[in-house]
Amino acid sequence: MGSSGEESGIRGSAGKSGADGLERIFGLDASGVAALGEMFARISGEVGLNGSRILERLKEGQPLGDAFALPRPITEEVYARARQWLQLGHIEKAAPLFRALVAIDPKDADFWIGNGVCLRDGGRLMEARLAFKTAAMLRPNWGLPHFHLSSLALCVGDRESARRALAAFRASVDPNLPREICREAERLAGALSPTKP
Repeated sequence: MGSSGEESGIRGSAGKSGADGLERIFGLDASGVAALGEMFARISGEVGLNGSRILERLKEGQPLGDAFALPRPITEEVYARARQWLQLGHIEKAAPLFRALVAIDPKDADFWIGNGVCLRDGGRLMEARLAFKTAAMLRPNWGLPHFHLSSLALCVGDRESARRALAAFRASVDPNLPREICREAERLAGALSPTKP
């Protein structure tokens, strides 16, 4: 189950309004964003949505989930499905769901972890690192992001970063973490011991 973290500035660059963000995302000037807004309002109205209000919320910098006023049970259902695909090894099916989830609620550390695992398994290691760091920032006392950061750092040969992340994992270990993660952390510690090259 996901949980919100503290405010983190993930929503956009400091000093940028939502309209500026929409201009940047779509590569439009102010009149283009206005035209897009009119078109969105018309099309969304045809399916019973208040597109003008959704667009205003996006301009205010609200995440997609808040802008569309998605009930939490819907995002939790998508999260459960994404985790299921991930556990079955279907990264190609889990990845788009996790990407959608971080867009819907960018303050949920669980969503960032899932996204990071998909990115890592897809070979996009720098993006995975950013996803795990975001999760750690959102939920500082949670060990899981640090575990993933340690494992990832070791994979790319950054033993010092791996040691620091493993120390953060041990300092913040949660008794509810799966035993497999704790056992794997001990394996990482063994691989990082000074006697190992």
